[in-house]
Amino acid sequence: YPNMDASNDTEVVKQSMSVLIALFLNFGILIITGILVFIGGRMIQSALAKKPQAQPTIFNSFSTQIMLALATSVDALFVGTGLAFTAAAFWQTVLCLVISVFITSLCGFYLGRYLGNKFGRNMEIIGGSILVFLGMKVLLEGVGIW
Repeated sequence: YPNMDASNDTEVVKQSMSVLIALFLNFGILIITGILVFIGGRMIQSALAKKPQAQPTIFNSFSTQIMLALATSVDALFVGTGLAFTAAAFWQTVLCLVISVFITSLCGFYLGRYLGNKFGRNMEIIGGSILVFLGMKVLLEGVGIW
């Protein structure tokens, strides 16, 4: 909690900035939870509304793209903030992250396409459910229950 008997203005600014950062990080938990639940819910809703022979959902609506971009930005913000407080070598860390993200994204793309073609909307329901459960887990961790 902030110390209210500050002797100069600098202490007040430092204390208020720490409170603002803590509030922002707590609000970030709600943003991440909302995004994951929204996207997962849309996947489940889309899969349940389809005819059995329909194509897998492509997220090309503007609102969905905005939500995905916001989720990526918030995630990158937290990763970057966490890296700023470590003593890790910057370029080595960036190179490892780029390689890891590229390989996992490539494998996920091909595995998702294969499983989507093989199991169809069942995989879409499972994927949406995983996103909803991840959102709930983030929320429960954020409030200290999990």
